[in-house]
Amino acid sequence: MDSADGIEPINGTVSRVTPSLTAQRVAAVGGGQPITIAQAQAAGVTRAQIRAAIAADTVTQVRHGVICVSAISGGDYREQTLHRLRAVLARLDSDIVVSHSSAAILHGLPLPPRADEGPLHLTSLGQRRLRVPGAIIHAARGDIAEHIISIEGIPVVTPMRAAIDVARGRPLRSALIPLDAALRRCVIEDPRTHVYLHDDERVECAHVTDEVIRCLRAQVASLKYCTGVDHLRRASLMTSPLSESPLESGSRGELIDAGLPPKALQFRFIDGKGNNRRADFLLAEGLIGEADGMVKYDGEFGTDRLRGEKLRDLAAAEVAIRTLRWSASDVWSRTDAWLRHIRREMYVRR
Repeated sequence: MDSADGIEPINGTVSRVTPSLTAQRVAAVGGGQPITIAQAQAAGVTRAQIRAAIAADTVTQVRHGVICVSAISGGDYREQTLHRLRAVLARLDSDIVVSHSSAAILHGLPLPPRADEGPLHLTSLGQRRLRVPGAIIHAARGDIAEHIISIEGIPVVTPMRAAIDVARGRPLRSALIPLDAALRRCVIEDPRTHVYLHDDERVECAHVTDEVIRCLRAQVASLKYCTGVDHLRRASLMTSPLSESPLESGSRGELIDAGLPPKALQFRFIDGKGNNRRADFLLAEGLIGEADGMVKYDGEFGTDRLRGEKLRDLAAAEVAIRTLRWSASDVWSRTDAWLRHIRREMYVRR
């Protein structure tokens, strides 16, 4: 073998293949699906390398003589989750579907802080409580069987159902993050919206939004006796497809809980230079709010973006509109100080 196989000669000997490289080679042979040890050996993987990979948890032994990749280093988090799911599902019956935060990851939905940590989440349609290392298997609740699709051959609940399961039992600021994102996606992808409209205009189509929200609330209503359903019902009444980021959703949840609900989302106005503007929140008459992630100000163009934001704030001030800006650390780490500042500004405006 040469270095192209992931093995480099050292002083006339051959270095040992790392478990991650073994997992990559097993994945290349099986395409992420379980393969036999004989197939792996035919591709040049030794039994010793397989044993080392199983010990390192990059490869899982599904059953006698059959292995599957459980993790590959270097891939994105979604890809690694896919490999972990394939390894676990290969040992289970066909009535198991991916749900909760694991389904949200596959759909690319944003999750509340730390919601993506820990084991995989699956649901048994047969109402069975199974114990599987590295996974939590939930009993089916509500009409989950009607909301299952396939992603790369894996049965997964729909984005809306995944968001509902993640939001259940969480405080409002955390529950709105997946719910808003799933609702926005469903409205944008709804075939009844005009294809020539921009996403920002699609989410303002009232007849489509109302129908999608009714579907959301119908799914929530089917979860009558689930833990945390009261929090979920409240969140379903507050969700909106107008939130464009997790920070906007979390900010709105905190403002509502503090008794400071925004008057409007994606508020449109004309600034002092005659430009059409759109603000994240209308907090009070003459007071708008912008939830800005600090990443947008990084890099070589960060200074230009910061200067542009300042000029836009000055143009808004010319028409008697004050702009408040905050970051994720304000909402998640300095919540009390941030809310006091907003409450003080709103009192001044009144």
